[in-house]
Amino acid sequence: MQGHRKKQRITRSRLAFYSKCSAIVILFLFSILMVACAGGANGTANLNDPPVTVTINLGKKGTAAAQPKEYTCGAWATNTSPAINNVQQVGVYAKYVHTVNGNPEGVSGASAVATVHWPDGSTMNVPAKTNVTTGDGLAVFAIPIEAQKTNLVGRLTLVDVTFGKEGTPGCVANADRAAFFTLTMGTPTVTPTPTDPGIFPTITPPTDGTPPIFPTSPTNPKRTPTPGGFPTPPSGG
Repeated sequence: MQGHRKKQRITRSRLAFYSKCSAIVILFLFSILMVACAGGANGTANLNDPPVTVTINLGKKGTAAAQPKEYTCGAWATNTSPAINNVQQVGVYAKYVHTVNGNPEGVSGASAVATVHWPDGSTMNVPAKTNVTTGDGLAVFAIPIEAQKTNLVGRLTLVDVTFGKEGTPGCVANADRAAFFTLTMGTPTVTPTPTDPGIFPTITPPTDGTPPIFPTSPTNPKRTPTPGGFPTPPSGG
């Protein structure tokens, strides 16, 4: 009886072992099948094909980091909302800069011309007041404002500045580097006028040729003592 039970235990152990081995083999075969399916569109993997690699090239055109330009320029208006009926011109500053070892340096002696783009489509060229840029690369412009341009009120005006100097590539301050301003209709200044005739008396000149008599301010009256107002000094003796 005991021998029969021992044989049953051995049989069960062997069945469990074979089941585990079968599961491992099936899992291994399934893994090989998955790899074969992913090897190519035709369902087979060619071991002679070169491996697929991804290469990132740094430094080539279009992939390199943007470097700051050696020559740059910009412009700005001193008043971005001038009143068309109160001002005759708008000041515009512009600067031409050369970057040397990371440090900006003004380009002196460069020509500078401002081009005004009015909202109605017309343009105007204005030379710099200093003719050329100063030692720090600055150019100053005075943009004239015409009072009759009332149709431009409330509309944006752009001012481009073009720099040029021999030995440099030149620079144009336009688009987001251009100066800009918007004309407004300011409130006219009112000068107060006197309305009380008592403040400024009206003088009518005589018709007989005699000089006019201007009113004079009254003088302070002097007080004179009256008899009995002061005590009589005692007589001698």
